[in-house]
Amino acid sequence: MTRLIFSSAAPLLTTAMLASACATGPYRVHKPKNTNAYVPLEKVTLQADDDYCKQICPKGKSSCQKTAASLEVVVDENRSEMYRLAYVEFDDQGLIWSPQQIDDGVAALTEIQEKGQSVILVSFVHGWRHNASVCDGNVKFFREVLGNVARLERGSAVKENRAARAVMGLYLGWRGRTAKGPSLAFNARKRGTERMGRGDLLWVLDRFSYQFKKPEETSPAAASQMITIGHSLGAAVLHNTVKTHIEREMLTQFSDTELTSPFGDLVVYINPAFSAIEYNNFYTQRRRYLGTKTLLLTLAVEGDSATRRAYPVSLGFMYGKGRYRHRDQRKRARTTLGNYPNYYTHNFVFPEENATRAPGQNQPTQSRPGPAEKRAIVENKRKVEQVREDRLANASSFEELIEVRKTDNNILPLVSGKLVPVNDDISNALCEPFVVVYDKHQLLMGDHNDIFTPSMQLFLTEYLTLLKSPTSCPRPEE
Repeated sequence: MTRLIFSSAAPLLTTAMLASACATGPYRVHKPKNTNAYVPLEKVTLQADDDYCKQICPKGKSSCQKTAASLEVVVDENRSEMYRLAYVEFDDQGLIWSPQQIDDGVAALTEIQEKGQSVILVSFVHGWRHNASVCDGNVKFFREVLGNVARLERGSAVKENRAARAVMGLYLGWRGRTAKGPSLAFNARKRGTERMGRGDLLWVLDRFSYQFKKPEETSPAAASQMITIGHSLGAAVLHNTVKTHIEREMLTQFSDTELTSPFGDLVVYINPAFSAIEYNNFYTQRRRYLGTKTLLLTLAVEGDSATRRAYPVSLGFMYGKGRYRHRDQRKRARTTLGNYPNYYTHNFVFPEENATRAPGQNQPTQSRPGPAEKRAIVENKRKVEQVREDRLANASSFEELIEVRKTDNNILPLVSGKLVPVNDDISNALCEPFVVVYDKHQLLMGDHNDIFTPSMQLFLTEYLTLLKSPTSCPRPEE
């Protein structure tokens, strides 16, 4: 009887799924163009994706999508170039849709370098339920980030009496969204990230990284910078690619020399949707490479219920019970990296919060705050967020965002907050190769998806700037 009902319902379910399915092909198939028609993103204040879509596509999304380019050159109100944004898209097997997308992006980067300009290159791999379509929320916010970076770089160049670095974004799109409405296809998308890790992403990142490193730096004050970011399942995609690269280097440079970042200056995972057990080698081997500046920075927020609750359930459906040597191994396999306290290296706390900890304290406290503490945290957080938003909006250069202060007991004080080691075995965050930061008070981001906040932009700007500064990171005595 059950089989009969399922057989009868299957065609209806299939029809409904096909009706709500998103496009299976690439979204960025047209020749590069100058996006004079777009409103400069630093002027956009609308928050709703639908309103944003109406603003940039007054004739409708479908007409806008028909002319979506693989490369956009975004200009300001004076028609001066603000930044370039290249798109590279992958199919469900992790293969690139169009080699022309890569050629267009690399040509844009090469053109900047041939002019003798240094460049700030920001790469982003989106997460579940997103893609590279014109009205996608991640595309919107990524443009906004690039607009802020370009504005701040212009100000820094004027203050330092130098040429401004060009700003370029690389948006790496995959089929994170397969249906137009609410989707229950997480398991399928999770398997898709595994195929992406075996596909062309490594080659694409290597090609852009190679071109990025090609010219010799002639001005230390304006050195080029590259940061690669992955969010949620996008972080899983990125990790499947980065893991092989770094582990291979760990084998060939076993504690003899410092490790090097695989793609630019820093790789960032934000609320990653992959199991903690996949990070095991990095955590267990980290002490062999102390003194290496940060290669991998993982940011996890307390409010990430998507990976804390939904992820273990989905894995249960995907892989069954499995066989584990002990309970902790099972926990690592069923828990995401950001929700596994044993791998945390630093807590992110309020700038004025008392950062002292008892000697030998190994893990951050995971107890939930009471009602009074919650109210105090919310009020403090509101004040801090307002300060950060004002600072980011009013700053005219990177220097106005950075406030270098003396570290105390390996605590790294920033404008955006303090990075406090979870125990005495862990050093200053900048001198740890693999850093996992736990944001208990949701200072950097509100939840799993609220990641493009002013606080996050300020934090990453501070961290990357300090990472590139002459920081002494002594290697431990053998």
